Amino acid sequence: MLESEVLLLDLTQIDQCHSLMDILNSSDPFGLARFLLRPNAVAVPLSAITVLAPIDDQEVWAAGVTYKRSQIARMEESESAASHYDKVYTADRPELFFKATPHRVSGPGQPLRVRSDSRWSVP
Repeated sequence: MLESEVLLLDLTQIDQCHSLMDILNSSDPFGLARFLLRPNAVAVPLSAITVLAPIDDQEVWAAGVTYKRSQIARMEESESAASHYDKVYTADRPELFFKATPHRVSGPGQPLRVRSDSRWSVP
C-alpha cells in the first residue's frame, strides 16, 4: 500500500467494536485491525477522504515541561515563572493539565484556534 492510499476497516464485523478506542483497547489492536480489513479491500486514495484527529470520546490531557532543555527554555522566557517551572521539575509527579474536549481537537491539515485574548501560543 502506498502512503497516498488507505484501506478501510469494516467495523460491522464485531458487536463490541465501533470505534478507534475499541480497537486500541483490545488485547491485540494490530491483529484486530487486520481482521477488520474489508474482504477484498480496495485502496482508497488519501485525497478522497478526510483524515480526522485520532480521537473518539476521550478528553485530551498533556504533560508539561518534561525535558531538561524545555525547563531551561521556559525559565529563560519568564523570570517570574522560573521558580514555578523549577518546582515542576523537582516535583514527585509530572505536571498534567487538561487541553481539550474531543470536539475541539484539530485533525491533520485542519485550522487551529487560538483564543483572541492570547498574546503568545506555544505549538
